Amino acid sequence: MCCFLLDEVRGDSVEQPVSSRGQAGQEIILMCSYSSSSSYPCLFWYRQYPNSPLQLIFRIPSKSGACGRHKAQGFNRFDAVADTSSTRMTIASLRPSDMAIYYCAVADFHTGTISCTAVKKTILEEQDVGFPIVSFSPL
Repeated sequence: MCCFLLDEVRGDSVEQPVSSRGQAGQEIILMCSYSSSSSYPCLFWYRQYPNSPLQLIFRIPSKSGACGRHKAQGFNRFDAVADTSSTRMTIASLRPSDMAIYYCAVADFHTGTISCTAVKKTILEEQDVGFPIVSFSPL
């Protein structure tokens, strides 16, 4: 599942806070609230490094029957949950390698097909680029 829509479609939307801050070694929680016209929305979290493809981190059902939960390999420090209006992803023990763009997406599983309807991104990096950021400080 790969999503590239950055605007609201069919009344579906996702929202993320303006900024987050954390220190190396600490935990951070990325929040994403959403609304969907689907009876069975499914939430996704992706990571993308510069000049690299998207990496799926999580697929999370908003409620029973929406979709199966999936966590990609190599994301042991990451966890995510979702409910009927929001999803949050926790990254434990922040590292400089966590600096990337993180996408939150909602998809429609109503017909059994994946239809990405809205995507928002959070950028975790040291410099202010006008997007949600996390600044890292050495221990």
